[in-house]
Amino acid sequence: MASSNGAHSMKKDLEELEILSQQAKRTYVKDFLCNQIQTLQNDIKKKEMLLATTSPESEKRSKQLCNVKIVNYGWDQSDKFVKLYVTLKNVQKLPSENIKTNFTTKSVELHVYDLDNKNHTFTINNLMGKIMPDKSYFKAKTDMVVIFLKKEFSSNWQYITEAERKSNETKMPDMDENEDPGQSLMNLMKKMYDEGDDEMKKTIAKTWMEAREKQARGDYGLPNI
Repeated sequence: MASSNGAHSMKKDLEELEILSQQAKRTYVKDFLCNQIQTLQNDIKKKEMLLATTSPESEKRSKQLCNVKIVNYGWDQSDKFVKLYVTLKNVQKLPSENIKTNFTTKSVELHVYDLDNKNHTFTINNLMGKIMPDKSYFKAKTDMVVIFLKKEFSSNWQYITEAERKSNETKMPDMDENEDPGQSLMNLMKKMYDEGDDEMKKTIAKTWMEAREKQARGDYGLPNI
């Protein structure tokens, strides 16, 4: 790597040449010194450009790093914060500028740059509740980044995202206590058929047909689901 000491020495030489040029009285000497000054100025510019292109910062920017998407994390909560735990070995050794976060009222992004020659990204969208971006933050700990999401309101989050809530909460129709159990089950099957995928529709149709056949034989038991 080019040394900054060389450029510093050349600048000192330039300063002395400029002083000599101001003191010179003969035309030949002044022209000679001016030519040397111009040459040295060009050499200094080249040296500084070389230093800039070989500096640790420029080398870091020029590296083609692999991008890794983080999907696994842990979490817990208090009345005021939801805490996300993202495991990253040796993350505590990184400079602070290599870890960045971005918060909105319903999302969080974590970017960790140049950790083991990789860039790591962690993103959660459509959070279960609203957060306060200006009061959310992170801490780099041993082999882990902890993200603190400041809740807009003190509440208990059962899930981290709305998608998790929808996938875990099955919508069931209200059952009429006065309705015949067989009819209630048939209504439930119809709702499941209307809202289900192709495989679900096949299963429901088969069960429904078996139930109709039982009714035709005078067997009014409930269909097997």
